Amino acid sequence: MQYLGGKSRIAKPISALLLAAQGERSTYIEPFLGAGSVAILAAPSFSRVVVADVVPDLVLLWQDAIGGWVPPTE
Repeated sequence: MQYLGGKSRIAKPISALLLAAQGERSTYIEPFLGAGSVAILAAPSFSRVVVADVVPDLVLLWQDAIGGWVPPTE
């Protein structure tokens, strides 16, 4: 999902920086989840993941997706 302000184009370098600085840290915290571009790449390397966003509709979308909702294809 691409939108103004999204991090999809720079997700790889951001996640590389996060992983290089990970050290002994086991928790990944993403305060600006958006479409999850960075989280998708970085989070699997951590044992605990906390993600958040301030946009209520976006939070609802991710909650529904976790619950099994599949968006329409058309």
